[in-house]
Amino acid sequence: MSRRRKEKSSGSTLEEDLLRELSREQMIEYFEAFQRYDHDGSGTIDIAELSDIMTSMGLHVREDDLDVLIRQVDEDRSGNLDFLEFLNLMVRHINKPVTKDEIRSAFFSTILTTRGDRMTLEEANEMIAAADINGDGMINYEEFSAALVDNE
Repeated sequence: MSRRRKEKSSGSTLEEDLLRELSREQMIEYFEAFQRYDHDGSGTIDIAELSDIMTSMGLHVREDDLDVLIRQVDEDRSGNLDFLEFLNLMVRHINKPVTKDEIRSAFFSTILTTRGDRMTLEEANEMIAAADINGDGMINYEEFSAALVDNE
C-alpha cells in the first residue's frame, strides 16, 4: 500500500482530506495548472515548474522557500511532485486562511509606505522588525503600543 493511501489516525486518506479541503473549481484550476507546466509530460513537476505555476497564480515564492515546501510534501522523496503531492502543497501552504494578525501586519506595512511621510518597503520592514518583540514577523497591538510608549 502506498504511503499516500495509508489511512491516517482519523481514518481518512490524504486523497479524502484533499477532496474535502478543495472546491471542484479549485481542483480543476490546480489540475490544469499542473498539466500546463508539466512540460516533459512525466506526471511530476520539478522546482522550476512549480515556480512557474506559482508565478502564473500571482504568487512569488523564493526558490529556497519552494525547496522547503517541496520537501514537506514530497512523500516519495523524489525531489519532484506528482499531482497529489502538489494538491497537498496547495492545501497546506497556499489555501490556508489568512489570520487577523497577517491582515493587520499587511495593513500596517501599506500605511507606512503609502501615507504621510512615506517610507520605502525596506524602511517599513525595518520599523516592523524593531517593534516585533516576539519575532513572528508581525506586530500585534501590544507590540505596537510598546513601540509608541517611551520606556524611560
